[in-house]
Amino acid sequence: MTDQLLPAERLPAERRRGGRLAAVFSTVMLLICGLAFGACVALLGGVATRLAGDVGGSKEVADTGSPAGSPAGSPAAHGAAARPPAQLPGDQPAMAVPGDTASISRYGHSVADVAVTHVGVATVEPGPAGARPEQGYFVVVRVRTVATGTSFDLSPYDFVLLERDGSRAPRATSTTAWRPPLAAASLTLAGDASGTIVFDAPSRHGRVAYAPHGTALVEWRF
Repeated sequence: MTDQLLPAERLPAERRRGGRLAAVFSTVMLLICGLAFGACVALLGGVATRLAGDVGGSKEVADTGSPAGSPAGSPAAHGAAARPPAQLPGDQPAMAVPGDTASISRYGHSVADVAVTHVGVATVEPGPAGARPEQGYFVVVRVRTVATGTSFDLSPYDFVLLERDGSRAPRATSTTAWRPPLAAASLTLAGDASGTIVFDAPSRHGRVAYAPHGTALVEWRF
């Protein structure tokens, strides 16, 4: 005669099987929760890193190309023949010939038109005094400037004579025959000024440079 388990006797076995299933289920859930928690920590860590970079980290800034320490004016010579546009610091100045005009601009706005209208050479001063240059030649430079902006400061000392080797020729102090001399002036819009500068140079040839603040922006070759 075989023994048969009664319903009351099968209950403990079913409870044991249910306990094992519950334990397995709990273990699986713990693993899933652990993985989910780790993913959340990694995600939050990445967000925190990005926020830290945005707040205190370094950023790449696009270089606009604006030159530091650029000269006050940038010319483009024009006149009898078209001349190159303004040159950036470190490049060669714009080249011109007597009769050409250099358009001076500051911060992208035109401020003046500067022209060397004539360059003459003499070995003796005209008139009864008849002074002679110490270096060999009087170089007589006639300049005309017209303000194209609200204001423009003109100085005769912004013009220099460059010899072939790049050195600067001195001004002639022994002659007053060529008039009127170019004088310093503060020009307003459409105001103009003209005058003459005389240099004492060892050669009949060279370059007259407009060089405010010591930087040659345009040179008239003669």
